[in-house]
Amino acid sequence: MSHLKETLTALNLGRLADTEHVMASQSAVHHFDVPYVVLVGTPRIKAIAHIAAANPQTGIGLIVPLKRGREEEHRAAVSGVFSETAHKIVDASGVVYLGPKVAAAAQFKVVEEAMWGANTMIARETYMLAVKNGVDLNLLYGALANGAAGSQALRDLWPSLLVGGSFKADEQLAIAHQALEAGLELAGNEVFYAPLMGLAKQEAVTPMGKLRPAVEDNAKLEDITPEEPNKVGFVGLGAMGRPMSLGGKVADNVLDCAKGCDVFLLIVVNAAQIEDILFAQAALTALAEDATVLVMATVPSSEIRRLSERIANIRPDVSLVDCPVSGGTPRAATGDLMVFCGGLDQSATKGKAYRVLRLLSSSQGNEHHLVRVPGGVGRGSAVKLSNQHLAGTHISCVAEIQALVAKLGMPGRAAHRLLMGGPGWCWVLGHRGVSMLNGLTQPATSAVTIFVKDMGIVVAEAGVLRERCPLAALVQQQYVFAKSLGWGNDDDSGLVRVWKFADIDVAVVE
Repeated sequence: MSHLKETLTALNLGRLADTEHVMASQSAVHHFDVPYVVLVGTPRIKAIAHIAAANPQTGIGLIVPLKRGREEEHRAAVSGVFSETAHKIVDASGVVYLGPKVAAAAQFKVVEEAMWGANTMIARETYMLAVKNGVDLNLLYGALANGAAGSQALRDLWPSLLVGGSFKADEQLAIAHQALEAGLELAGNEVFYAPLMGLAKQEAVTPMGKLRPAVEDNAKLEDITPEEPNKVGFVGLGAMGRPMSLGGKVADNVLDCAKGCDVFLLIVVNAAQIEDILFAQAALTALAEDATVLVMATVPSSEIRRLSERIANIRPDVSLVDCPVSGGTPRAATGDLMVFCGGLDQSATKGKAYRVLRLLSSSQGNEHHLVRVPGGVGRGSAVKLSNQHLAGTHISCVAEIQALVAKLGMPGRAAHRLLMGGPGWCWVLGHRGVSMLNGLTQPATSAVTIFVKDMGIVVAEAGVLRERCPLAALVQQQYVFAKSLGWGNDDDSGLVRVWKFADIDVAVVE
């Protein structure tokens, strides 16, 4: 009992040991002669079902300790039937109650660890593609870990990879494989569609192999002094562009917008639209001398370099800077976007461009959100490729996990709150996960069609680099499928509606 008392005390549940019949869940006792019993530990799900079936006369509560969280050392999932006194203690403790189904707490532990396992394999795939892409991996980790592509699994895995620690990384992959195996067993018992977990488990079979420590790019980027631009032009008023451009005056056409600009921002869909604006609509000819064109859309590095060369042939004084953004509509409105910037140092008006970029990325004091990438034009897009690889695949992972939670009959918001504090955390869970629970389709913070394009870029670039990316390829097809159903302009979190075909609805009506 002393060990149980310590466990309960760490969870602010110590009073249960004084008021309730508490026992370890691994105990061989399966028949109770008391009205209520509290089991503490990590029982097998089948064992819990057996105990509950053998004791219909007893209210059984279950407390399952969970892995250490991002901020909390002691965490637990709680489920089952408790006495009135025990319920008050549980409610006052702050632990998350997952409903009266006894096995729910044990099931949650499996789900949470499977999510961490899937995110581990996503992080591994992204790392290997980034290695082939020649990105400064240390800089990339700093940009990704704390941004919209961040996850606890990435923070666990990448530091080992960066120092060439393949043995430690392989240990994490082995644990991920076990977690995914358990998750798939649970999903299989529920006849639940779990494609990402299934493929991630297969990927976890292959070890990392020998790795070289990541080498930092020795290129030194000089400090840039911000300068006030004379005129800033902005084209692209979609979900991201509209809040970014608030306060500006509306121009009659692209040419009027570009006329006399020393900084000209483009946040459109693709390279074809950029070419149309700059060349077909002649915006390039209208720009001020030594102007800087900021391409903030997600475009392949090869396309960015081609555009830069074409601009140089027509206006050698004009510089193109690739600076794709990440963070979604809310952060666009507050000037808190992550911006991956390549080629800024080669611009004649870099001080003016830098001033604009800081307003879009660092208005909330987050100076690290403006990531200057060495290597010239195209390198910002190379970093954004990894960001989209992670973020796009995380959306699929969050959808799959939350759909499984719904299939298991757990309260969605309570399970989400518990997931947010644990090893399965990723930025997408805190943003798109909430949108899924809210049933958001419109207005879209980022549309499905955007990730059809962006995940297509990831898969295409992986092909050029001859690097496998099966998880990204699977997820890209999921977005294509969503678009084929007419969801292209809906919020990308709506990918979770795929599980509605199996009568699983994640949306929670308040």
